[in-house]
Amino acid sequence: MDKLRDTKMKVKLRDTKMKVKLRDTKMKDKLRDTKMKVKLRDTKMKVKLRDTRMKDKLEDTKMKDKLWDTKMKDKLGDTKMKVKLRDTKMKDKLWDTKMKDKLGDTKMKVKLEDTKMKDKLWDTKMKVKLEDTRKKDKLEDTKIKIKFE
Repeated sequence: MDKLRDTKMKVKLRDTKMKVKLRDTKMKDKLRDTKMKVKLRDTKMKVKLRDTRMKDKLEDTKMKDKLWDTKMKDKLGDTKMKVKLRDTKMKDKLWDTKMKDKLGDTKMKVKLEDTKMKDKLWDTKMKVKLEDTRKKDKLEDTKIKIKFE
């Protein structure tokens, strides 16, 4: 078989809005085993975080976001959540972010987008827009302030 050199592949997952680039160099005969793991979790709500200080959408597809639900209440009330954010460009981590909101027992997906700033995001107040995918209707007049500490 022919040798594959400097093979570049672009894969777009349109439904998940993720971009995956595979870059294989100096490969012989066959494509070696490439394992990709994509986890699609069912979420009842989608959350977009915007930086109100800059009034600009933060958009970076290279960021990895994890929302860890630590203490949820069955009824409406204050909810404490831990957000574990990892930015591959800035190479710092935001830990133990507490969100106070009036949300019931829900699963949420956080989409945090990067302003391409080369400094740490500290004391950033953001607004969260909630979208209920079950009802296919936006929850209006719901504002949540988040302060990274």
